[in-house]
Amino acid sequence: MEKQTAGRDKLGKLATKFAELNDDVLFGEIWSREDKLNPRDRSMITIALVEYFLSHYNIDESRVYISGASGGGETLSLVLGKKPELFTSALFISSQWDGDLNVLANAQTPLYIVIGENDSYYGSTRAINAYNSLHEIYENQGLSDEQINEILVLDVKEHEYFSSQGVSDEHAGLGLFAYDEDVMSWVFSKSK
Repeated sequence: MEKQTAGRDKLGKLATKFAELNDDVLFGEIWSREDKLNPRDRSMITIALVEYFLSHYNIDESRVYISGASGGGETLSLVLGKKPELFTSALFISSQWDGDLNVLANAQTPLYIVIGENDSYYGSTRAINAYNSLHEIYENQGLSDEQINEILVLDVKEHEYFSSQGVSDEHAGLGLFAYDEDVMSWVFSKSK
């Protein structure tokens, strides 16, 4: 695995401890052990890191967001299936849901699900099924469609979305969502 320097590159002088933990601990010591670290452990480490940062740094707890794409989306789903109350909203990208939807529904943490219709790795069916299951849980809680639409979005992109931006493989194009103003505006419009 290539040495991670994104933390130092982006935050080196502003948040030196965060940059060190991001690059050396999270990516250097933890994520690089893919063969020894299962998804449940990854989710617990993610939760511990978020709780650490919230307790040790001056962070506006009403504006803490999480996103995960592909395998990171699986980890995100496990995190939200354990401690969704840590986050203001979540962006679930091109993945499958493995976490506990009931825990997420009880917290009503806003969730934006986005995936290509013909995602080459996951397909879109599992993401759609997760959306439908969560929607049903919310209905059973007595939420109206209007209330559900405020906290849950399913955005299945047609192939044209990707091909018009020069991407032929929908899973490989998952990075496009970070530049999609509609997606990111929804995520960051949420606050506690």
